[in-house]
Amino acid sequence: MGCNICGGEQYELEPHSTEEHSEDWVNLADARESGEVIFMPIVDIYNALDALGIEYTQHEKRKTHVDRCIVKALVDALILNDPYGDPSVGIHENYDGVGALEILSKHLQDHPWSPYNG
Repeated sequence: MGCNICGGEQYELEPHSTEEHSEDWVNLADARESGEVIFMPIVDIYNALDALGIEYTQHEKRKTHVDRCIVKALVDALILNDPYGDPSVGIHENYDGVGALEILSKHLQDHPWSPYNG
């Protein structure tokens, strides 16, 4: 059983009472509900950074809250790198880039942002 403030059963935390939360937790819950932040596996971000050739320092397979602006910027950067390529001119598909692009795009689609959500 999870907490209705910090994300319900999606969080892998021990059950706890709502008194444990500060106003920051409530604001984060509101941001999640509106789609302003996305709760997602951090490894998806690392895979996108790796596909873009950007160095990172940690590789933890856990979930975290990510501002949708960061996810959108990574999607835009991946699109600029043309991961699908064009085999007719000798540019072949970048499977890492395509995989990262599709996963991050799915996160954005699954968590639409609207000022009216929250």
